[in-house]
Amino acid sequence: MRISIALIALFAIAPSSPLDAQVHTDKRLGFKIRPPSKWIYLGEANELGQRGPIFAGERTLTSTKGPGHTPMLRAMYFPKGQQPEAERPDGWPRRTRYANFEDYRARVHGVGAKEESAEVATIGKLSGEKTVYTVSNPFGSLTMYALRIDLEDGELVLEFEVLSEQYAKQRSKFEKSFGTVAIVPTSASKMPETPLWETDFQAWRKLKTSERVKQRLAYGDAWHEARVATKEKGWKLKKHDDFVILSRADSKFTKRATDAATAARAWVEERFAGVSDDEVVPATIRIFADSRELTVFRLREVKTRAYDPVRREIYYAQNKSFGNTGEGFGPLLQGVLEHYLSDKHPMITRNIPRWLDQGMSEYLRSTKSKGRKLEFLSSSTEEGRFRWYEQNNVKPTPLWGLIQETVMETPKDGGPEENWGYQTEGARLIRWLEAGGNPFLGKQNFLQAYYSAIGQHAEKAPPDPGQEIDWIRLNFKKPGQVKAVNKQVYERRDQFLVHVNTIACPLSGGAWEKANAAWLEFAENYKE
Repeated sequence: MRISIALIALFAIAPSSPLDAQVHTDKRLGFKIRPPSKWIYLGEANELGQRGPIFAGERTLTSTKGPGHTPMLRAMYFPKGQQPEAERPDGWPRRTRYANFEDYRARVHGVGAKEESAEVATIGKLSGEKTVYTVSNPFGSLTMYALRIDLEDGELVLEFEVLSEQYAKQRSKFEKSFGTVAIVPTSASKMPETPLWETDFQAWRKLKTSERVKQRLAYGDAWHEARVATKEKGWKLKKHDDFVILSRADSKFTKRATDAATAARAWVEERFAGVSDDEVVPATIRIFADSRELTVFRLREVKTRAYDPVRREIYYAQNKSFGNTGEGFGPLLQGVLEHYLSDKHPMITRNIPRWLDQGMSEYLRSTKSKGRKLEFLSSSTEEGRFRWYEQNNVKPTPLWGLIQETVMETPKDGGPEENWGYQTEGARLIRWLEAGGNPFLGKQNFLQAYYSAIGQHAEKAPPDPGQEIDWIRLNFKKPGQVKAVNKQVYERRDQFLVHVNTIACPLSGGAWEKANAAWLEFAENYKE
């Protein structure tokens, strides 16, 4: 329990307040605070392993220099004794946990941060430091107002973020909120301990299938029970066989989203159960009231996916512009797929080639959900792309050009590469496979076999250096080495793709030609 005897005595006798209902108590980090009135609790973030609650202001504040900005509050705890991780042998900075508040500021903001003031702070009998610093931004600078409190085994930091031009108007709110901070006894999480497949996957795969099934199901039951019992202020919770639904959206939309997720889970179960023999266990679906909330929540994450395996959460936001059309559920369907694949094999989603990753994203983006039924419809973007091919008498991209990704050449010098521009072709390729193209690639279920091949090869392939590089620090401190890092990332990615294709589709030249002819006929003549 992280608290001194003096502090226990201080807060044990603290009188209750009629405003306690607005207070956020975090028993994992061991503090409580009353955020500004009408601020929204968004959930617990996970930035480089630095987990803590995030709150957002009730509205976006305007800027005279560009888009508005939603003020926010984040809480962080840095245990004592953590040292900044040593760089890799090649000198490149790693993406590791922040060692302390100073390390956090340097790595997140780098040379863009300018300290305005720092002063000793006293909150009741707590001592710490208040720091104000600004961060340059193309659309107007941001001001960070942080309260750092020294504790026996670490430092607790609560940091407000707001547009600099709005800071003077908002400061009194922040001061008032800081005045409510108190330390409370910590308590252990009710969630089950981290399972073996997350701590040592190689050891996990050596267990008998029956034992892995037994452990997975037991973990899933324990996780589901504990997650349902964990309430969050401002979030409606609903239990589901495969998920725990947390929602800030209205009840009608939450029902439609739940139906869409149910339909998507049935679809992925039918199509991809054979990716591995591991069981898939429940996850949380967190539905934000709008995209603003989701953007604030995931602001600091370098690479975002619809599913976060660390928190076991799928992220989705209500978009009222779609009404009851059944459209707009693509990111949710993508999250359900990513959750399923991640449980089947944790190395799949971080290694999916672009043709499949972005092709599947486009395929699901235009899919409609009506009740618990999915309609896999093509988008106007996809139809427009193939109409362009037809009008310009141009053949669509050859099959091997997509699957082998030779349609876009990798920069040999490690320079920046263009974004993958063949999402629509990838989506149509998936339609071809679903419509009967599998036998041409030698499989009854090519996509299932391909996902499985990704997992198989990932177990023995060298790790992707891009996964552990702290790109922000690299750009700040060693911009001249970015090309060298890119070159290694590109080489590993391209070699990985060759090996996966060798496993999943070892076709001869003649077989590729035959498959390509069938693909082109489908791509050119497809009608819904």
